[in-house]
Amino acid sequence: MTHYKLHTAEFDLSSKDGRAAFDKYASSGELPFKDGNGVSGAAKLEKLDLSSKSTLEAVLGPLKGSVDVVPESNSSIVETTHPDGSKDASLELKRSNGHELNYERHIDAHGKEDYSKQKFSLFMKGVEGDVEEM
Repeated sequence: MTHYKLHTAEFDLSSKDGRAAFDKYASSGELPFKDGNGVSGAAKLEKLDLSSKSTLEAVLGPLKGSVDVVPESNSSIVETTHPDGSKDASLELKRSNGHELNYERHIDAHGKEDYSKQKFSLFMKGVEGDVEEM
């Protein structure tokens, strides 16, 4: 899947309220968007796939050729919106050479980023010398 939007929630079926919320979902097909008695983890998720590759092809008579101008990369952004309006977003970028970059951020219900929750990771596969440790 390259792009999707979905809702998620967890139901505590051992409780009366959780069972009632699940039965309502089963009959209507709509998940609750707020946590409550017997319901937790309610959220909206959206994923956007940003994978790409650019190739230049040339044909001259019987001769054909192609070259990758921009190497293939697989990347995606996943944004989770919580019932209070806050959001968690993550970017994952994977290059064809094995390098990976991951970035996570949190934005509160008022649209302000919480910089203390930012996370970055970079993995450089196959780099010679002590660069990987650095």
